[in-house]
Amino acid sequence: MSLRKAFIFILLIFIISFKQIYATGVGIKIFDGSPEIALTFKSHTYGNNSQLDISWSNGLYLGADYLMHFYPVGGSIELYLGLGGAIYLSNNTSIDLRLPLGIGIFLSKLEIFIEGAPLVGLYPDMVNKLSSPKMALGIRYYFSSF
Repeated sequence: MSLRKAFIFILLIFIISFKQIYATGVGIKIFDGSPEIALTFKSHTYGNNSQLDISWSNGLYLGADYLMHFYPVGGSIELYLGLGGAIYLSNNTSIDLRLPLGIGIFLSKLEIFIEGAPLVGLYPDMVNKLSSPKMALGIRYYFSSF
């Protein structure tokens, strides 16, 4: 897959998921226990949501996911899974397919979450197996309640 096609694919995932937004949040993620911190945005719609992560500590990282969410125990605990992509722009530029799975706990307009996202390499080489999940712990503040 060419770099251009992979970039367009990731951009489309993010744009498609931003219909009927009713709550938008912003926060931070800490990846794999390291000091790499990403600014994270998440928008809820009626049945799915999307998130965008931006980090610049080890080169530029852009990630976008289309997520489906479930509330198995009521409105304060959310499980989500999805499909997305990540672009790493550094000395070793790469594009990966993301398969995020996470849980969030809502305290009014605040969300505390943990997420794991196995990666499949798309560029520069296709990888036939999943990598170990990129783990993240984070917090988001929502500008409107749901």
